[in-house]
Amino acid sequence: MGAKVVMVVAVMAVVMVVVAASDKVKRQVYYSDAAPPSRPRPRPQYQEPHSSSSYESEENSIPGEPGVDYPIYHTVPYTKFTCEDVPFRPGIYANPEAGCQVYHVCDDNRYGPQGAQFLCTNGTVFNQEVFTCDWWYNVDCSKATSFYSLNADPDHNPYYQKPYEGPLNTPAPYGSSEEAYQRPAPPPASYRPAPPRNYYQ
Repeated sequence: MGAKVVMVVAVMAVVMVVVAASDKVKRQVYYSDAAPPSRPRPRPQYQEPHSSSSYESEENSIPGEPGVDYPIYHTVPYTKFTCEDVPFRPGIYANPEAGCQVYHVCDDNRYGPQGAQFLCTNGTVFNQEVFTCDWWYNVDCSKATSFYSLNADPDHNPYYQKPYEGPLNTPAPYGSSEEAYQRPAPPPASYRPAPPRNYYQ
C-alpha cells in the first residue's frame, strides 16, 4: 500500500515538472523580449483591366468590349496616384492609370496619400471636365489631367470653399441701403405697458 502511494506521488511530481517546463517554454516562445523576425512586406500588385466571363456571358447593353474599350474593375485597384501631385486641394481627380474608372477626392490627407477613392460603375468612367461619371464613349481619359485645373473653379468643384452668404451679407430690407430702411419710431418715454390682469380675483 505504501509503495503505491509513493508511486502515485512520484508520478504526480513528474507531471508537475513537465507542466512547469512546458509553461516556461511557452513563455519563452510567446513572451520573448527579442523582436520578432522581420519579414519582407508583400509588394502591391498592379491590376490590369480584366474581363469577367460572368460579366461577358450576360447580355450587355453597353456598346464596346468590356475590359478592352473600357475598364471593368470590381474594386479600386492599387495605382501610383498621389494627392501630392495634384494642383488644388480639396478637389476631385480622375485616375488615368485606372482608365479613369477610379477617381480620388483629395483634401487634408485624412484618407491617406491617395485621398478617398471611388469607383464608377462598369461602362462609365470619371469625366474630369464635368466632375461626374459618364459613359466611356463620351470621355477621353487621356485628356483628364489637362482638366485638373478646373478644381480651382468654384463653379466646377463642389468642395471649393465658397464665401459665406449668410445673414451678415444679406441686403437691408425694403431697399438696397441701410438709409432706405425706415426703422419704427420708439415708444414715447411716458409709455408704460398695462399691468397684467389677475383673472383669478
